[in-house]
Amino acid sequence: MKRTLTSWTREHTRDVLNSIASFLDRFGVHPNLLTVLGTAGHLIAAGLIAQGYFSSGALVLLFFGLFDALDGALARYQQATSGFGAFLDSVCDRFSEGLIFLGFFYFFASQTLILESFLVFFSSLGAVLVSYIRARAESIGVVPTIGIMTRLERYFVLVVALLLDKIEIGLVIIAVLCMVTIVQRIWFVYTELRLK
Repeated sequence: MKRTLTSWTREHTRDVLNSIASFLDRFGVHPNLLTVLGTAGHLIAAGLIAQGYFSSGALVLLFFGLFDALDGALARYQQATSGFGAFLDSVCDRFSEGLIFLGFFYFFASQTLILESFLVFFSSLGAVLVSYIRARAESIGVVPTIGIMTRLERYFVLVVALLLDKIEIGLVIIAVLCMVTIVQRIWFVYTELRLK
């Protein structure tokens, strides 16, 4: 199976995340708290983006994006992984990403930039479908973790686009590569089910 940036990053940051998880555990921090705080941080980032403070939004997004990795690392460190924790994490991930796209949409819509607003829509639609396809596939026993534009790649593109003030280019990359990922995952599920 092809490796994604997500799997590569998890492998090479495991020791660092475990060290941070150990530190947080000393203070009795619960993984679900990190999940909720991460979502709240995305709301702040979305507000900054909506007002055109792209660099500040990028830094806030980068900081609170780390919470997404830390909540899972902390749960594993505490041996407190649970079905509800995984469920909450997935819901908050979708909500957090939706908030960021809403920030972009508000910024463009407030300036009556119709084409750019549609671009935000297609980018967010692609992001939702990439995640939905995986969730739906897992419900029928297939795990399509492949894809050129998973959540971590989308965040990387968004942060770079914000820092360089190249929002439209970043959204085009996300929209196009999400569609590629959708096709990759649909084909993967189709071939896996044929083998069963």
